[in-house]
Amino acid sequence: MILLNKNKQKKGQSTAGSAATLLAIIAGLILLYILFLPPQEREELLGSSNASTQASGEEAHGNETLLLEHPGVIEYVAETEVIHNIPSVNLRTEPVSKILKKVLSAEVKRSWFSREDLTINFKAEDLKNLQNIVFSMNIIKGRGELTITLNGEKIYSSDSKLFQPITLDKGSLAEDNVIVVSVSPPGWAFWLSNKYEIKDAQVIAEVIDTSLQE
Repeated sequence: MILLNKNKQKKGQSTAGSAATLLAIIAGLILLYILFLPPQEREELLGSSNASTQASGEEAHGNETLLLEHPGVIEYVAETEVIHNIPSVNLRTEPVSKILKKVLSAEVKRSWFSREDLTINFKAEDLKNLQNIVFSMNIIKGRGELTITLNGEKIYSSDSKLFQPITLDKGSLAEDNVIVVSVSPPGWAFWLSNKYEIKDAQVIAEVIDTSLQE
């Protein structure tokens, strides 16, 4: 009876040892299988939650937005050059003085029997670009009342020998203009004559340069 129990005990020990060996072999095969798996599958097999958390952290750090713009619709343009129309602008320019007409010397005379006036014809082309139009002259000597008309309109009348330049009204000007300088008659002294000696009679205007304006 005792011998039987010993045999049974030895048999049980042998069975347990075989089972342990089998488990060790299976565990070794599983370990080898895991080792030869691709890294991603191995991480998912060993711990999907850990791998997911790590992947999310890497994605958050790797996709950080540095610049965000909304350019609108981007279309392909075949032309290599594009012409942009710019609205017209006016560039400020300094006006330039210009002599429209000049008479170096002249004599104005009036008597009972003769009359000599100074007639100055001048053009005011492109009148809108003219400003500060002035008539000036130097009186050397003279006697009588001096009269000046612009296009038939009297603009000066005086017997003073000190002549001050006259600014001509643009409203009285045209493209072609006439200034007439005359002197009054001597009155009842028919044997006398009134006269003026004049130098540097001229019409000057400031011209606005439009060459830089578009």
